[in-house]
Amino acid sequence: MARLKLIIADTDETYVESIADYIMLNHSQEFQVNSFTDRQCLIEYLSGEGNNVDVLLIESSLYSDEIPTRNVANVILLASEKVNSDAKDYHTIGKYQKGDKIVSDIFNIYAQKSDGNAVSVAGDKKTKLIAVYSPIGGSGKTTVATSCAIQCAQRRLKVFYLNLEDFQSTPLFCDCKGEYTLSNVLYYLKDKSNNLQLRMEGSKLFDPEYNLYYFSPPESLLDLQECKPEELRTLLDEFRNMGQYDIVFVDMSSSFDDKNIAVLEACDEILLVLPQDAVSDIKISLFAKEMAILKERRGIDFTDKINMVLNKYNSYMALEVDTAEVCGKSIEYYIPAVPGMAAIKGNNRLMDLQGNFTESIEEIIERYYT
Repeated sequence: MARLKLIIADTDETYVESIADYIMLNHSQEFQVNSFTDRQCLIEYLSGEGNNVDVLLIESSLYSDEIPTRNVANVILLASEKVNSDAKDYHTIGKYQKGDKIVSDIFNIYAQKSDGNAVSVAGDKKTKLIAVYSPIGGSGKTTVATSCAIQCAQRRLKVFYLNLEDFQSTPLFCDCKGEYTLSNVLYYLKDKSNNLQLRMEGSKLFDPEYNLYYFSPPESLLDLQECKPEELRTLLDEFRNMGQYDIVFVDMSSSFDDKNIAVLEACDEILLVLPQDAVSDIKISLFAKEMAILKERRGIDFTDKINMVLNKYNSYMALEVDTAEVCGKSIEYYIPAVPGMAAIKGNNRLMDLQGNFTESIEEIIERYYT
């Protein structure tokens, strides 16, 4: 569908200019924005024939019964503090909060009040879905996934980091204090919401330092465990259909169950991460065997999608995993061991890592932005 027609109305000219500029800079594919600082001009515009508006975002003191809303689908009041408003069932959102939070609130309110009509988020990006998977616990998969996502985002790609692990470490890298979590998105999936794309956009968070989008972890791991394979496939399909992101990195659990098989099948590429230890050699052989059985029994084969990554690599360790193969695929990328990696947290951010580690991640992601 066309972009949502949004009107921002406030007597504070500086505020209106600031929020309008933010939305046009960061969400121009989703909104067509008009702004007003004069009440009479706003009334005249809304009274005009054919001036239909999807969302009127108006400062609460500026709103009155004089404002014609016949052609306005949703009225949202801006207030200094976010409070619930009972006036004609109008929603109220906090005026002085981050721009991405205001946009999220608009998406969620619009989705809730759209009377069951499906609204798609129209973007023009050809989204690539990258699964980051390992059948081996402790492989450093999440470090690889987050590092790839961050470095892609630093190169001006629009990136979403989607963590589907049972126990998620996203708060170690990003602020997860948003109002909505992955649990909300999973609920909308089960509910078969007509406006899933809006709900997804309304539930996401944004890290301005990493320039990265993500969901806050679910309220309970049960929310993910109760999710069905087809629901996860729908979620990934919606990311692709939205066309809002260049890349979605999917950080997966180590299970090889129906849900993870559905995710691996839905993604365009798979980064298969292995640590350099004796256990890896055994487990990767078992994984290769399961892949062969999956192909034989279900006709599912995603071998061509796999790119093998050996993590925590030490050239002085002679282990057979160095030359491991999965269905004819051999290791393509080597990421060196970084002393003290497990202690990196808080202000010691992943983007501060330099040297061979960063260069190795760069080798992996180079094809995504060139």
